Amino acid sequence: MNLRYDPGNSKPIVTQITGIVGFAQPPESAALGRYLRENFPGASYYSVYEAGFCGFGPHEDLEKQGIHNLVVNPADVPSMDKEKKNKSDKVDCRKLCKALRSGDLVGIHIPDRVELEDRELVRLRTRLVRDERRCKCRIKGLLNFYDIKLPASGWSKAFIKRLKGLQLDYANGTFVLQTQIQALERVCELKKQVARQLRMGLVKNEKYAERIKLLYSIPGVGLITALTFLTELGDTARFNRTDQLCSYIGLVPSLHSSGDKEHVGNLTPRKNKYVMSVLIESTWTAVGKDPALMQAYHKLCRRMKGQEAIIRIARKLVARIRYVLLNQTEYKLRLPA
Repeated sequence: MNLRYDPGNSKPIVTQITGIVGFAQPPESAALGRYLRENFPGASYYSVYEAGFCGFGPHEDLEKQGIHNLVVNPADVPSMDKEKKNKSDKVDCRKLCKALRSGDLVGIHIPDRVELEDRELVRLRTRLVRDERRCKCRIKGLLNFYDIKLPASGWSKAFIKRLKGLQLDYANGTFVLQTQIQALERVCELKKQVARQLRMGLVKNEKYAERIKLLYSIPGVGLITALTFLTELGDTARFNRTDQLCSYIGLVPSLHSSGDKEHVGNLTPRKNKYVMSVLIESTWTAVGKDPALMQAYHKLCRRMKGQEAIIRIARKLVARIRYVLLNQTEYKLRLPA
Protein backbone atom coordinates (compact mmCIF):
# COMPACT_ATOMS: atom_id res chain seq x y z
CA MET A 1 0.00 0.00 0.00
CA ASN A 2 1.75 3.13 -1.21
CA LEU A 3 0.75 6.56 0.05
CA ARG A 4 1.69 10.08 -0.84
CA TYR A 5 1.44 12.44 2.13
CA ASP A 6 1.88 16.23 1.91
CA PRO A 7 2.31 17.64 5.46
CA GLY A 8 2.95 21.17 4.24
CA ASN A 9 -0.36 21.66 2.42
CA SER A 10 -2.87 23.78 4.30
CA LYS A 11 -5.83 22.34 2.35
CA PRO A 12 -7.20 18.80 2.26
CA ILE A 13 -5.19 16.77 -0.22
CA VAL A 14 -5.74 13.75 -2.38
CA THR A 15 -3.87 10.75 -1.06
CA GLN A 16 -3.34 7.91 -3.51
CA ILE A 17 -3.45 4.28 -2.45
CA THR A 18 -2.02 2.50 -5.45
CA GLY A 19 -4.43 0.00 -6.94
CA ILE A 20 -7.11 0.50 -4.27
CA VAL A 21 -8.70 3.89 -3.81
CA GLY A 22 -8.06 7.61 -3.59
CA PHE A 23 -9.36 9.81 -0.81
CA ALA A 24 -9.08 13.32 0.60
CA GLN A 25 -7.98 14.15 4.15
CA PRO A 26 -6.65 17.02 6.24
CA PRO A 27 -2.84 17.33 6.16
CA GLU A 28 -2.38 15.53 9.47
CA SER A 29 -0.45 12.31 10.01
CA ALA A 30 -2.83 11.28 12.82
CA ALA A 31 -5.80 11.47 10.46
CA LEU A 32 -3.98 9.35 7.90
CA GLY A 33 -3.02 6.70 10.44
CA ARG A 34 -6.55 6.54 11.82
CA TYR A 35 -8.05 6.15 8.36
CA LEU A 36 -5.68 3.31 7.46
CA ARG A 37 -6.22 1.39 10.68
CA GLU A 38 -10.00 1.65 10.35
CA ASN A 39 -10.21 0.67 6.68
CA PHE A 40 -7.17 -1.59 6.17
CA PRO A 41 -6.36 -3.23 9.52
CA GLY A 42 -3.32 -5.48 9.64
CA ALA A 43 -1.81 -4.15 6.39
CA SER A 44 1.74 -2.88 5.86
CA TYR A 45 1.77 0.84 5.12
CA TYR A 46 4.42 2.73 3.14
CA SER A 47 4.41 6.47 2.52
CA VAL A 48 6.65 9.12 1.02
CA TYR A 49 6.85 12.89 1.07
CA GLU A 50 9.23 15.45 -0.33
CA ALA A 51 11.65 17.25 1.96
CA GLY A 52 10.66 20.85 2.58
CA PHE A 53 10.00 23.52 5.16
CA CYS A 54 8.03 21.15 7.43
CA GLY A 55 11.20 19.24 8.33
CA PHE A 56 11.11 15.72 9.73
CA GLY A 57 8.30 16.09 12.29
CA PRO A 58 5.73 14.42 10.00
CA HIS A 59 8.21 11.61 9.34
CA GLU A 60 8.53 10.90 13.06
CA ASP A 61 4.74 10.96 13.51
CA LEU A 62 4.18 8.57 10.60
CA GLU A 63 6.81 6.14 11.87
CA LYS A 64 5.25 6.14 15.36
CA GLN A 65 1.94 5.11 13.80
CA GLY A 66 3.51 2.14 12.04
CA ILE A 67 3.72 3.74 8.61
CA HIS A 68 7.09 3.14 6.96
CA ASN A 69 7.90 6.59 5.63
CA LEU A 70 10.47 7.83 3.15
CA VAL A 71 11.61 11.46 2.83
CA VAL A 72 13.05 12.26 -0.59
CA ASN A 73 14.74 15.17 -2.30
CA PRO A 74 12.14 16.72 -4.65
CA ALA A 75 14.78 17.00 -7.38
CA ASP A 76 15.32 13.22 -7.27
CA VAL A 77 11.72 12.28 -8.06
CA PRO A 78 11.43 10.99 -11.66
CA SER A 79 9.12 13.31 -13.65
CA MET A 80 7.83 13.22 -17.19
CA ASP A 81 7.46 16.39 -19.22
CA LYS A 82 3.65 16.31 -19.09
CA GLU A 83 3.81 16.03 -15.29
CA LYS A 84 5.93 19.17 -15.17
CA LYS A 85 3.55 21.09 -17.42
CA ASN A 86 0.36 19.90 -15.68
CA LYS A 87 1.44 19.95 -12.05
CA SER A 88 -1.10 19.41 -9.28
CA ASP A 89 -1.32 17.62 -5.94
CA LYS A 90 -3.11 14.72 -7.60
CA VAL A 91 -0.46 14.38 -10.31
CA ASP A 92 2.38 14.62 -7.77
CA CYS A 93 0.62 12.07 -5.58
CA ARG A 94 0.36 9.46 -8.29
CA LYS A 95 3.91 10.16 -9.49
CA LEU A 96 5.36 9.58 -6.02
CA CYS A 97 3.26 6.45 -5.51
CA LYS A 98 4.46 4.90 -8.76
CA ALA A 99 8.09 5.75 -7.98
CA LEU A 100 7.77 4.35 -4.45
CA ARG A 101 6.18 1.12 -5.66
CA SER A 102 8.85 0.59 -8.32
CA GLY A 103 11.69 1.29 -5.88
CA ASP A 104 13.00 4.29 -7.80
CA LEU A 105 13.15 6.57 -4.76
CA VAL A 106 16.12 6.92 -2.44
CA GLY A 107 15.48 8.57 0.89
CA ILE A 108 17.68 11.31 2.28
CA HIS A 109 19.60 11.00 5.53
CA ILE A 110 17.39 11.87 8.50
CA PRO A 111 19.30 13.14 11.56
CA ASP A 112 17.94 12.53 15.03
CA ARG A 113 16.38 15.38 17.00
CA VAL A 114 19.58 16.16 18.93
CA GLU A 115 21.59 16.53 15.72
CA LEU A 116 18.91 18.73 14.19
CA GLU A 117 18.82 21.13 17.13
CA ASP A 118 22.62 21.29 17.35
CA ARG A 119 22.71 22.05 13.63
CA GLU A 120 20.18 24.86 14.00
CA LEU A 121 22.30 26.47 16.70
CA VAL A 122 25.32 26.64 14.39
CA ARG A 123 23.15 27.84 11.52
CA LEU A 124 21.70 30.57 13.72
CA ARG A 125 25.19 31.94 14.25
CA THR A 126 25.71 31.99 10.47
CA ARG A 127 22.44 33.86 9.94
CA LEU A 128 23.31 36.44 12.61
CA VAL A 129 26.70 37.09 11.00
CA ARG A 130 24.86 37.71 7.75
CA ASP A 131 22.39 40.02 9.50
CA GLU A 132 25.25 41.95 11.11
CA ARG A 133 26.84 42.49 7.71
CA ARG A 134 23.53 43.73 6.30
CA CYS A 135 23.06 46.20 9.16
CA LYS A 136 26.52 47.62 8.59
CA CYS A 137 25.87 47.96 4.86
CA ARG A 138 22.62 49.81 5.53
CA ILE A 139 24.39 52.28 7.82
CA LYS A 140 27.19 52.80 5.31
CA GLY A 141 24.68 53.32 2.53
CA LEU A 142 22.78 55.88 4.58
CA LEU A 143 25.97 57.82 5.38
CA ASN A 144 27.09 57.76 1.76
CA PHE A 145 23.65 58.91 0.62
CA TYR A 146 23.94 62.05 2.76
CA ASP A 147 27.65 62.45 1.89
CA ILE A 148 28.77 62.07 5.50
CA LYS A 149 32.48 61.32 5.68
CA LEU A 150 33.75 59.28 8.62
CA PRO A 151 37.24 57.87 9.19
CA ALA A 152 37.69 54.26 8.08
CA SER A 153 38.53 52.98 11.56
CA GLY A 154 36.49 49.78 11.42
CA TRP A 155 33.46 49.01 13.55
CA SER A 156 35.11 49.61 16.90
CA LYS A 157 33.30 50.74 20.04
CA ALA A 158 34.67 54.25 19.53
CA PHE A 159 33.31 54.30 15.97
CA ILE A 160 29.87 53.15 17.12
CA LYS A 161 29.89 55.80 19.86
CA ARG A 162 30.70 58.45 17.28
CA LEU A 163 27.84 57.26 15.09
CA LYS A 164 25.43 57.52 18.00
CA GLY A 165 26.38 61.15 18.50
CA LEU A 166 25.84 61.99 14.84
CA GLN A 167 22.89 64.27 14.06
CA LEU A 168 21.42 64.72 10.60
CA ASP A 169 19.78 67.94 9.44
CA TYR A 170 16.27 66.90 10.48
CA ALA A 171 14.71 64.72 13.16
CA ASN A 172 13.42 61.98 10.85
CA GLY A 173 16.84 61.37 9.30
CA THR A 174 18.44 61.18 12.74
CA PHE A 175 15.75 58.72 13.86
CA VAL A 176 16.45 56.43 10.90
CA LEU A 177 20.20 56.44 11.57
CA GLN A 178 19.82 55.74 15.29
CA THR A 179 17.34 52.94 14.62
CA GLN A 180 19.79 51.30 12.24
CA ILE A 181 22.50 51.53 14.90
CA GLN A 182 20.20 49.97 17.49
CA ALA A 183 19.44 47.11 15.10
CA LEU A 184 23.16 46.51 14.64
CA GLU A 185 23.78 46.49 18.40
CA ARG A 186 20.91 44.08 18.93
CA VAL A 187 22.25 41.65 16.34
CA CYS A 188 25.74 41.86 17.85
CA GLU A 189 24.34 41.11 21.30
CA LEU A 190 22.42 38.11 19.97
CA LYS A 191 25.58 36.86 18.26
CA LYS A 192 27.44 37.01 21.58
CA GLN A 193 24.68 35.00 23.25
CA VAL A 194 24.83 32.38 20.53
CA ALA A 195 28.64 32.22 20.86
CA ARG A 196 28.29 31.54 24.59
CA GLN A 197 25.74 28.81 23.91
CA LEU A 198 28.04 27.25 21.32
CA ARG A 199 30.83 27.04 23.87
CA MET A 200 28.62 25.65 26.62
CA GLY A 201 26.32 23.44 24.55
CA LEU A 202 28.66 22.08 21.88
CA VAL A 203 32.35 22.79 22.44
CA LYS A 204 32.29 21.43 26.01
CA ASN A 205 29.93 18.61 25.09
CA GLU A 206 31.71 15.26 25.18
CA LYS A 207 29.90 14.30 21.97
CA TYR A 208 31.89 16.96 20.07
CA ALA A 209 34.88 17.90 22.24
CA GLU A 210 37.25 15.15 21.11
CA ARG A 211 36.38 15.47 17.41
CA ILE A 212 36.78 19.25 17.55
CA LYS A 213 40.26 18.73 18.99
CA LEU A 214 41.10 16.37 16.12
CA LEU A 215 39.88 18.83 13.51
CA TYR A 216 41.90 21.64 15.10
CA SER A 217 45.05 19.72 14.10
CA ILE A 218 44.27 20.40 10.42
CA PRO A 219 45.68 23.75 9.22
CA GLY A 220 42.91 26.16 8.30
CA VAL A 221 40.16 24.47 10.33
CA GLY A 222 38.81 26.64 13.14
CA LEU A 223 35.97 26.35 15.62
CA ILE A 224 33.11 27.38 13.32
CA THR A 225 34.36 25.16 10.49
CA ALA A 226 34.69 22.21 12.85
CA LEU A 227 31.23 22.71 14.36
CA THR A 228 29.66 23.17 10.93
CA PHE A 229 31.18 19.95 9.62
CA LEU A 230 30.23 17.93 12.68
CA THR A 231 26.63 19.15 12.87
CA GLU A 232 25.89 19.18 9.14
CA LEU A 233 27.52 15.87 8.23
CA GLY A 234 26.70 13.84 11.32
CA ASP A 235 28.41 10.46 11.10
CA THR A 236 31.13 10.78 8.45
CA ALA A 237 31.23 6.99 8.09
CA ARG A 238 27.97 7.11 6.12
CA PHE A 239 30.02 8.39 3.16
CA ASN A 240 31.85 5.38 1.70
CA ARG A 241 34.28 7.45 -0.34
CA THR A 242 35.70 10.95 -0.34
CA ASP A 243 33.97 11.55 -3.69
CA GLN A 244 30.59 10.92 -2.07
CA LEU A 245 31.37 13.44 0.66
CA CYS A 246 32.53 16.00 -1.91
CA SER A 247 29.33 15.43 -3.89
CA TYR A 248 27.22 16.07 -0.77
CA ILE A 249 29.10 19.29 -0.08
CA GLY A 250 28.90 20.40 -3.73
CA LEU A 251 32.53 20.11 -4.83
CA VAL A 252 31.70 18.40 -8.12
CA PRO A 253 31.12 19.99 -11.53
CA SER A 254 27.92 19.75 -13.52
CA LEU A 255 28.31 17.46 -16.54
CA HIS A 256 26.43 17.17 -19.83
CA SER A 257 27.56 14.40 -22.15
CA SER A 258 25.96 13.28 -25.38
CA GLY A 259 27.69 11.12 -27.97
CA ASP A 260 31.19 12.39 -28.60
CA LYS A 261 30.46 15.74 -26.96
CA GLU A 262 31.07 16.33 -23.30
CA HIS A 263 30.58 19.64 -21.49
CA VAL A 264 31.89 20.11 -17.97
CA GLY A 265 30.31 23.15 -16.38
CA ASN A 266 30.56 25.02 -13.11
CA LEU A 267 29.99 23.48 -9.70
CA THR A 268 26.71 21.67 -9.32
CA PRO A 269 23.90 23.66 -7.69
CA ARG A 270 23.24 20.65 -5.44
CA LYS A 271 25.22 21.45 -2.35
CA ASN A 272 25.19 22.07 1.36
CA LYS A 273 25.62 25.84 1.38
CA TYR A 274 26.62 25.99 5.03
CA VAL A 275 29.48 23.50 4.68
CA MET A 276 30.56 24.92 1.32
CA SER A 277 30.85 28.45 2.70
CA VAL A 278 33.07 27.62 5.68
CA LEU A 279 35.07 25.10 3.65
CA ILE A 280 36.17 27.64 1.04
CA GLU A 281 37.14 30.14 3.74
CA SER A 282 39.13 27.46 5.57
CA THR A 283 40.82 26.38 2.34
CA TRP A 284 42.16 29.89 1.69
CA THR A 285 43.54 29.92 5.25
CA ALA A 286 45.00 26.42 4.88
CA VAL A 287 46.86 27.39 1.70
CA GLY A 288 48.79 29.99 3.72
CA LYS A 289 49.57 27.60 6.60
CA ASP A 290 50.17 24.21 4.97
CA PRO A 291 53.28 24.06 2.72
CA ALA A 292 51.97 21.03 0.82
CA LEU A 293 48.67 22.73 -0.02
CA MET A 294 50.49 25.93 -0.93
CA GLN A 295 52.72 24.06 -3.36
CA ALA A 296 49.72 22.26 -4.91
CA TYR A 297 47.81 25.56 -5.20
CA HIS A 298 50.62 27.39 -7.01
CA LYS A 299 51.07 24.42 -9.33
CA LEU A 300 47.38 24.50 -10.24
CA CYS A 301 47.47 28.27 -10.76
CA ARG A 302 49.84 27.80 -13.68
CA ARG A 303 47.01 26.35 -15.77
CA MET A 304 43.82 27.81 -14.23
CA LYS A 305 42.45 30.74 -12.27
CA GLY A 306 42.96 30.98 -8.53
CA GLN A 307 39.23 30.54 -7.80
CA GLU A 308 39.22 27.29 -9.78
CA ALA A 309 42.40 26.07 -8.13
CA ILE A 310 41.03 26.65 -4.64
CA ILE A 311 38.13 24.27 -5.37
CA ARG A 312 40.58 21.46 -6.08
CA ILE A 313 42.51 22.31 -2.92
CA ALA A 314 39.22 22.22 -1.00
CA ARG A 315 38.77 18.60 -2.08
CA LYS A 316 42.15 17.80 -0.56
CA LEU A 317 41.09 19.50 2.67
CA VAL A 318 37.87 17.46 2.72
CA ALA A 319 39.89 14.27 2.33
CA ARG A 320 41.99 15.25 5.34
CA ILE A 321 38.92 16.03 7.42
CA ARG A 322 37.35 12.70 6.52
CA TYR A 323 40.55 10.81 7.31
CA VAL A 324 40.94 12.46 10.70
CA LEU A 325 37.34 11.78 11.73
CA LEU A 326 37.25 8.19 10.50
CA ASN A 327 40.58 7.18 12.03
CA GLN A 328 40.24 9.29 15.18
CA THR A 329 43.80 10.54 14.85
CA GLU A 330 45.30 14.01 14.66
CA TYR A 331 46.63 15.31 11.37
CA LYS A 332 50.41 15.39 11.07
CA LEU A 333 51.72 18.32 9.07
CA ARG A 334 54.12 17.17 6.39
CA LEU A 335 56.50 19.22 4.29
CA PRO A 336 56.31 18.79 0.51
CA ALA A 337 58.97 16.63 -1.12
